[in-house]
Amino acid sequence: MTFEHWKRAWLFIPLLLLLALPCSAEAGKFKVGDVVQVWDDFGKEWNNGTVTGVNRRGELQVETARHGSLRREVYNPRAVRFAYEDGAIGPARNWTDATGSFKVMAAPLGVYGDTLKIRKEDMTELEVPISKLSESDQSYIERMRRELGGAAAPTPENLPMENYGDVEGARFALALQANGGRIALLPDPIPPYLQLKEGGTAFGRIGDGFDGEEFGVIIPVGGPESLVLASGECHPRWSHSKVDPFTRLLWVSIADRKIINQQKLPPDEYVLDYHPPSHRLLTYSFVDGGNANNDKKIALAIWEVLPTDEIVKPVARWEAYPDERSWDNPWAKIIDGQIVLQRWNKSEYVAWNVDEKSIAYRLRQESRSDSLPSFSGGKRYAFLPDQSSIRVFDPTTGVMLTSLPAPNGAKAVAISEDGKRAAVLDRNQLAVWDLTDANSEPTYYHADDIGRAWVDSMFWLGTDKLMVKTNREMLLFSIPQRVVVWSYQFEHTTKHGNGERPLVHVVNDHLVYGASVRDNNRNEGLAVGNVKLPGPKVAEVFGAIDREDLEVIKPGEHVRLEVRCGDDLNRDVYFSLVEKIEKNNWILDNENPTVTMYADMKRGKTQSATYEIVDHFNRSQGTESVTYTPNEYSLKIVRGSDVLWSSFMGGGLPDRFTIFGDASIQEIVNKWEVPSVSFFSRADIPARVIHKDYRRGLGTTQITTRGLIPGELKPPPEPAGGADGNKSKTEESDDDAPWSKPETSSDDAPWSTPGKSTGSAP
Repeated sequence: MTFEHWKRAWLFIPLLLLLALPCSAEAGKFKVGDVVQVWDDFGKEWNNGTVTGVNRRGELQVETARHGSLRREVYNPRAVRFAYEDGAIGPARNWTDATGSFKVMAAPLGVYGDTLKIRKEDMTELEVPISKLSESDQSYIERMRRELGGAAAPTPENLPMENYGDVEGARFALALQANGGRIALLPDPIPPYLQLKEGGTAFGRIGDGFDGEEFGVIIPVGGPESLVLASGECHPRWSHSKVDPFTRLLWVSIADRKIINQQKLPPDEYVLDYHPPSHRLLTYSFVDGGNANNDKKIALAIWEVLPTDEIVKPVARWEAYPDERSWDNPWAKIIDGQIVLQRWNKSEYVAWNVDEKSIAYRLRQESRSDSLPSFSGGKRYAFLPDQSSIRVFDPTTGVMLTSLPAPNGAKAVAISEDGKRAAVLDRNQLAVWDLTDANSEPTYYHADDIGRAWVDSMFWLGTDKLMVKTNREMLLFSIPQRVVVWSYQFEHTTKHGNGERPLVHVVNDHLVYGASVRDNNRNEGLAVGNVKLPGPKVAEVFGAIDREDLEVIKPGEHVRLEVRCGDDLNRDVYFSLVEKIEKNNWILDNENPTVTMYADMKRGKTQSATYEIVDHFNRSQGTESVTYTPNEYSLKIVRGSDVLWSSFMGGGLPDRFTIFGDASIQEIVNKWEVPSVSFFSRADIPARVIHKDYRRGLGTTQITTRGLIPGELKPPPEPAGGADGNKSKTEESDDDAPWSKPETSSDDAPWSTPGKSTGSAP
């Protein structure tokens, strides 16, 4: 525990406002010869020492041994503690029994149930029944409990790490034969308890700046109190200096706008998931290689905890050794309280049976994108993007149930909250499937405005809209209108996390998210809130928007085609693109064009790569290095100097491939260097293209600690020039268009003012 954490923990107890006391009063509890710990503000750590003197100002002279030599320095007594107070939830004091005959000087380590845990000056630890203590001690404990909540309990002990088996030797999941076709799925909606009211609350943050507490995960739990579970963590990867890691669980009641309880975790445990039906919590910890190395060994752990519990109960802890890089977070989900599905490495998953302490199954993902799985509302089905399909499997057994064709792969999959439909997004289009009808065909929508973004996750909003989260914003896409309606920008204070440990959720048309806050006294805090989507101003746009008002390319466009791909490709590329022009109902017109389409191919820089050769049993057979000169392909449509649409592909080598016969890897790689027309023949060129200024919506809402604040609507687009077939409806009157003066106010903000922190660091 750092000095800041230690100090703030004690400040929660009004009886213990030590900082309000003069130095001499604080120094009075120390005497020459006491073994103490002093806070090194530069090194951000506690150092052992011995008190050698006290001056008239009440300051302490302490001798410490650092850097191979003894040093005597003067310290403010507020930065000094007894050695046996390390990890305590308050300062040491004299505890007295009800009869007054028994007294002991000890530091309180935690309170749980009817028991107080203390540590004496000789470092021995005792558990004392609270009922046997004096009335004043019991009052002190009651106030400490009230102020600290679950943080008053001792830090739980971790279980020894076990080995659940050899993953490399585990069986792969099997496919369920369905006569070679799709099967209908029963709807698996989100649980009825997962309902959240609007609101939010702020609470004190432990630590300041880069060394302070941050959100690890935010998980909607629901129930009558509209609970959200948040983990407050000081993670070694986040800190810019030496600080002690810690994690606390915060149960946020959205309905009551307060923290109803909190619990500690062991300091090196970090939260991944919580499963409300089984009350089980999933965490991970680093167990080998430290926190700075690229390759780490981790352990997974299961705990049982209810919002009302004082202390979390350890259930299981086992080895989970994937090759995690320093910039990656481990990913794992609790499926049903018994099965935990973990991303084992870049393209493989393993499922653990916690109760049986065994490996349930493993499966390999055949995809270069390595997109994470999505789940139906009750986690009855998992949807894993493969190279050319979406694998639908039972996550409890790994058995493949069916698949959804996805010839261009998938960047994201979202299951509707009623469990009946799946939205599959690739780079250029959106496919919406009816999961309950095995014979139905998907409905396709051109969606490159969202497909080309760096998609982190995707959620359904209502029955006809999708919210796509990128690394810096959220885009609201209207399915029937085939257009991004609005953009939601994260304010610098809001926290949005990543795919492995999300801090943003869309549930029942509400946005759950976290933020950092600061009050008028510059006290730092964290906040969790839940706001109604789509928010002010946006709903008005849906009924009035006309996609054609925003289009700069439409059917009837006059197109000039210029192909610059070299003599070997020009002819094939030309005829391939002419076919697409005709399919889009455009007119090939080199004399009086309204737009020009350019097709280019050039050679890139020569690169080198090294492949590992493995046999059928995945045993290494050595490595082979190769050289490769990629081809770079591009398509763009321009009007004057404006690029209206473009697409690019830089040729690269596959992550893996199969070698047949005596062929070398270099021979196979050489074939990849041969120029190909496939980029142009497979290009999905939209017949209708939206003006670039409106591809991210007609307006922007800021996601802030004050709620959703809408900005101004963008001005109507300028009329497009050229042939009649290319003119826009914006040349007509825009009196009925959705462009209007913006609202300057938002709904009531969901945040309450942050006060002092409601808990202590473990």
